[in-house]
Amino acid sequence: MELGSIIKMSEEEAKEAYKGRLAVAALGAPKELGSTVVRIVHDGSYSVDINHRIKVRDRMRFPTIDDASGVLQQAEKEVEEEGGAARFSMLYDVSRAHKLLPVKKRDWGIAILQAARRRRRWSIASAAYWWQRLAAGLVRLAHKLSGVELGLLHLLFADDGWMLAIGSFFWRRLLFWLFVLDVCEIPLSWKKVRGGTSVQWIGYQLDVEKFTKGISQRKVRWLMEWFEKYEKSGGILGRDMKSALGRFGFVAGALQHVRPFLGPMFAWSARLAPGTYAKFPDAIKILMKYVLSQVKDCPMSAPKKVREHTREAFRIDAKAEGDHIMIGGWEILEEGKEEKGRWFAI
Repeated sequence: MELGSIIKMSEEEAKEAYKGRLAVAALGAPKELGSTVVRIVHDGSYSVDINHRIKVRDRMRFPTIDDASGVLQQAEKEVEEEGGAARFSMLYDVSRAHKLLPVKKRDWGIAILQAARRRRRWSIASAAYWWQRLAAGLVRLAHKLSGVELGLLHLLFADDGWMLAIGSFFWRRLLFWLFVLDVCEIPLSWKKVRGGTSVQWIGYQLDVEKFTKGISQRKVRWLMEWFEKYEKSGGILGRDMKSALGRFGFVAGALQHVRPFLGPMFAWSARLAPGTYAKFPDAIKILMKYVLSQVKDCPMSAPKKVREHTREAFRIDAKAEGDHIMIGGWEILEEGKEEKGRWFAI
């Protein structure tokens, strides 16, 4: 209330002020993962069904490990051009991000939680959408104001930002961006602001000294312990498998070559009901062991560079009629002489 996000109001006043648009939601108090901190949660779904009636206008896009790889490649290129320039990463977290969005007064009544909210709460479905639009404007403003002299590389995932500054005056670039956020009255959680040449951002390990990316040791350890636990038991509940696949998918983001091997795992998990206990098929156990071996042996890797000049190398086609199945292809040579290219037909 001191920050202006909530106002006090009696039940009679709320009914009078928001006739026909009043929804008093339930509250929860879950603990944050791995912490004793309790977070008060306003539920916009259960009983009031506010979220069920919200239609988000556009698709939301968030940076992935592939975007981080692109940043590392660009940074490596700039460092080489400047003869081994200094570089530094800084992470920040926007405090109360979803509460920064002003809400029209006529909509205050549908976000009641025993007190009226002036600003949107993160448990309302559209909060993330509107925060993304606001944050995108702030980042574009910072890029515009910084220009070339104070510019840096930047990615923002929800309210978690990663800044990478290059050059002997990297500290000036970082301070300027923090100054812009402060001028725009964007509150930061200073206890989460940190930096260095190797940082953990949204669970990924990013090293700007060696220009490598990968998985943090904490996540590697969790995956190994999880597999050892369920391998001994020989089976798993459907809900636990679905939850674990989220972690496996996250790992596959950093290790691109293991992504195709997750397909059968997702297919098997999709057949399991949440409460069903099932033994691991041999194929799934083999695939899990392979993925975990790759994670353990090579948690960090350099981003794979995209080839600048590509050309068509071959063509292939297939045909099926009744019981007859045919497939064929031919090689396309760089000089364009098709008669000299290799071919096959089955």
